[in-house]
Amino acid sequence: MSKHLILMGLCAVIVTGCKRELTVKQTVPVKGKVLFANGEPVRWAQINLLTKDPNVGANCRGVVGDDGTFEVRTYSSTDCDGATPGVYDVQIEPYDPVVAGPLPKNANSPTPVPKDASNGVTIEIKADGDNQNIQIKLTK
Repeated sequence: MSKHLILMGLCAVIVTGCKRELTVKQTVPVKGKVLFANGEPVRWAQINLLTKDPNVGANCRGVVGDDGTFEVRTYSSTDCDGATPGVYDVQIEPYDPVVAGPLPKNANSPTPVPKDASNGVTIEIKADGDNQNIQIKLTK
């Protein structure tokens, strides 16, 4: 009988120990424009903002449109719910229709983005600042 109680107790500890809750941090709306080093807008790419401090921020992503503009989302898979305040490394990747969906009809072709074009590019999202006109200038 005592072996069964010990086994049940261990199972209870294991089950409760596996439960993890997602801490949802407050987000603020973020919009901006991604430009190549020559000032031309990036067309149809994916943008990832990778937090430099996971205790403060949370990674987020978005799609760069035909004119270089973007919005980001953190927790939503469909709505642009913004980003948590913090400092982020910028990562620009080629447009992926599997991840972002097909391009709209009559859209210009995506511009090729060199793999290392966003190396060293960081931005800061401020809790009480203007995060609606962020300009991200790539290094190439």
